Amino acid sequence: MQIHGAQPQAFSTSVQDDILTVTLHRDFDSARLNQDWGQFVVARHPGPFAQVRLDLAACGRLNSTFIAGLIRLYAAYANQGVERMVLIAPDKRLLANLKMLRFEQYFTVA
Repeated sequence: MQIHGAQPQAFSTSVQDDILTVTLHRDFDSARLNQDWGQFVVARHPGPFAQVRLDLAACGRLNSTFIAGLIRLYAAYANQGVERMVLIAPDKRLLANLKMLRFEQYFTVA
């Protein structure tokens, strides 16, 4: 979907001090914008960071590709000392899926 020639953005990133925040946009899970997102974030922001936050407030249901990217993101930053990533306003279904996969131990909910 293009509006006046602009591509929809799947997510944006910001760095303040030693905190990386990844904000997922409403269009994240549509039009295949979520492919390799975790790898892209790590390549763009190699770190190290004291904390990594994912703002999920604009998203509802997220698919398995998102979870794969989330785990990839966690693995990359855990190697740098980030013990738990912070999930901001995640959907309850995502939390249930992380628990079912036994990944909830790697994340804190804010």
